[in-house]
Order: sequence, then structure tokens, then C-alpha cells
Amino acid sequence: MENMMKRVLFFSLLFVMMITVSAQAIDETASIEVEGKTYTTRYDSHEIVDGQLEVRTSSIGDNPWATKKGIVEFRNDRAYIPVWMVVDCGGKQVDASNVTVGGSDIQTFLFECSKEPENIYVYINDNYSNAKMSGKTLLWSASQQIDEEVPVVEEEPVIIEDSQPVGIQYLLAELNEPIYKTTLEMLRSDEPIRNGSQGDAVRGVQTLLNEFGKNLPLTGGFYNMSLAALQDVERVFGMDNTDYVDDAVFEQLLINLQAFRKLDNLGEDEIIYHDELGISWDQEAYLKACAWEMKGKFYNAYQAFYQSGWNDYETRMEACVQKWPTDGEIYHNPSYYSSGTTLQIIVGKDDGQAMLIKIMRGDTLVSALFLGKGTTVTASLPAGTYTIKTGVGETWFGLNDAFGEDGYYETLLFDNDMREVTLDYGYDYTLRLNFSGEADPDADDVGSEPESFKDF
Repeated sequence: MENMMKRVLFFSLLFVMMITVSAQAIDETASIEVEGKTYTTRYDSHEIVDGQLEVRTSSIGDNPWATKKGIVEFRNDRAYIPVWMVVDCGGKQVDASNVTVGGSDIQTFLFECSKEPENIYVYINDNYSNAKMSGKTLLWSASQQIDEEVPVVEEEPVIIEDSQPVGIQYLLAELNEPIYKTTLEMLRSDEPIRNGSQGDAVRGVQTLLNEFGKNLPLTGGFYNMSLAALQDVERVFGMDNTDYVDDAVFEQLLINLQAFRKLDNLGEDEIIYHDELGISWDQEAYLKACAWEMKGKFYNAYQAFYQSGWNDYETRMEACVQKWPTDGEIYHNPSYYSSGTTLQIIVGKDDGQAMLIKIMRGDTLVSALFLGKGTTVTASLPAGTYTIKTGVGETWFGLNDAFGEDGYYETLLFDNDMREVTLDYGYDYTLRLNFSGEADPDADDVGSEPESFKDF
């Protein structure tokens, strides 16, 4: 596939030498004498858990936590805990908030400290008489820690080629459709899909084509309908016309889909493709133009092709300009097919100009009428209240885009400059626009106000 990149990955082969450093054993015990007893505490470990420091210790010899019967001693209705703990944390001393006794000689102290401690101390805590801290003794210090084995790492690059472009991986992640990834994997390891192929890979291709509005049944069989849909997408996006889908074709369809999906929510200069795909700015602008055309927005496509200046953009711009349709009704909303009234419209206009007339109910288009060479057109409508808009121009971009920004657009105004008119059941109405003949004295006047192309 053109413009795809082959990624070269650099992995590091690690050669590790363990260098032994001789060091003195670090004494991580502290002894405190209280009431004639010596309590020795051994540091076991510490870690930060949920933003709090936990320090685990154990007792050696006399246990400050329990009597010989294994019951914590109470004095003055308070637990007698002669040994307590404090840490240096972030330049401040933080006292333990509580302790959990996991056995007769195992303790876990909890501190309101979310950083690695610099030092850990034990001290005499005469808590039953509310005496202050005394006899503070260092138990553990970060400055005393020396690793006995220091790994020295030397790196030697080993080059391994990966034939799958990394940009496609980013693209698959953004599209977030698992069937596209599995389909691509199947196409890489199997024969291309052709007319008559069947299986899950076909279903993946059909799913992708349906995102372009093709409405294929997900049969898993690739026949004439699926082939026609494929070739139409290929044509619109400037791809080579094929009668098969291999991994390269499927990757390009994924790239096209990214533009098609994101188009409506994009800023004018927003980039939609990852750098690793190797798509230039002008090529991306071209693909955006193709996506606009796929959506039937020919004026947007016309502008985007011009901005891209890429490949066959001039030919594509010319193709965005549509032939004038035959005079008459070019669209009728199937939800409004009942006929209770008729509206005949007679238009005076210059030669070389055409008019599009939109008959709306609220924001819903009910009927669209086109006048090119002729001057009269008629619509059959359900009785009701309507808004009527007109657009005049020369260059036709289809129903969605009318005459583009070069057209002139209006909304008609009726009684009391109202933007709506009511057509009653059983009546025939005649509307004359730009009429230069003798006025009908019984007719109501019709005015207009300008309408922007965006709101037309």
C-alpha cells in the first residue's frame, strides 16, 4: 500500500553484571528501658499504602504489648503501651496515629505520611500518665541503607523488523472496533477476499463498508452487492479500482473511514492522522474532501479539494459541480406523502440562473423543487403550516449544498411578516415570485428576508 511506513523497532539486549559491594551489617534494632525492663524493637519493613506510611516491627525479648498471659495491660482504664514510634517525614516529625498488633510480637504502626521516611525512631511513651515523649532512639535511617549488590547494565541494540506499520495500530485503537483488527489479521495470513468469498473476514469488510452508508446485509458472503459497494468507496477516495480486498486495501479503507467518521466534528485545520501513517497535510486535506463527497456534501468537497492541491484535485473539483436536475420536485419526504392541497409556484428569473425551493415543516424538509430552464413548478402537500425558502444561483452542488456560498438565499414572509404560511385542506394555491406582470388585486403580498447559506 502506498505511503505506508515499515517500522524498525529497537530492542535492548541487557547484559547485567552483579558487582558485590562489601558493607557492614546495619543494626536495625533499638532498645529502651522502662520500669526496669528492656524492650527491644526490630525494624522489619515499611511501605506507603493509600497515602499513609505503614511501618512493621517485631519485639525481641520482653514484649511491651502483652503480659505473660497474652493480654494487653491496662492502667487507669487505658492500654499500657510503653513503647511508641515517630518518623521524620518531609522535614517534619510525625507521630504514629495507631498500631495494629498482629501477634504477640508483631506490630504495624500507621503514620499520616505519604512520603518515604528519612528516619524511624522508638521512644518511651508513658501514655497512661500523659507524659511527653522521652528516650527517643533511632531504629532505622534511609541514609544508612547500602545495597549489597549493584546491577550495572550495558545495552547493545538488537534490530528487529516489524512489517506492520505502527500507525495502523494507532488507527485501530482510535476506531475502537475489534472486528477491524481481527479482519486485518485474517487478511494478512490468508488469501484476499474476492467475489464469492465467505467467512468472518468478509463480514468485517461489510461492516466497514456499511459505515460509509452502504447498508449491506452482514451475510459473510462477498458477492456483487458487496463488490459494488467496495468499488464505489474506492472511486470516491481515489483508490485503485479492485475486485478484491487484501490487507493493503483494507488498511486504506480504515484510513478513509477515520476521515469519514471525524469529519463533522473537525476544525478546519485539525489533524486527524497519526504521524506514523506518513500522510502529508495535503494528502489528508484530499481525504477529507473525499469524505465530504461520500457524505453528499459536494460544495464542502469542492472547497477541500481546492485547499489540498493534491493529486488530481482539479479534476475532482470539477466533478463536484453537478448537472442541473430536471425541473420539478427533486425530493419529497416519505413521511408527508398524503395530498390535501396543491401549491403552484411561478417564478420570474434570469436566464442562466436556477432556483431551489425548500418547503419546510419546522426543521424538517418536506419537499424540494428545482427550476432551471422552466418557470413553473407544482407540489402536492398535506394540509398544514409551512416555511418556504428559496435559493438562486448558477453552479449547482446538489440538494444538500444548493449553489454553495455564491448563491443567494431567502426565507419568504407572509401575513404580518410571518415566516410561516398555512395551506388549508382542499385548496389550490398559487405563489408568484419575482413577478413582473400585472398584479392580482385579490392576492396577498409576499415578502422575503435574506437567509445565510449555512441556515438555508
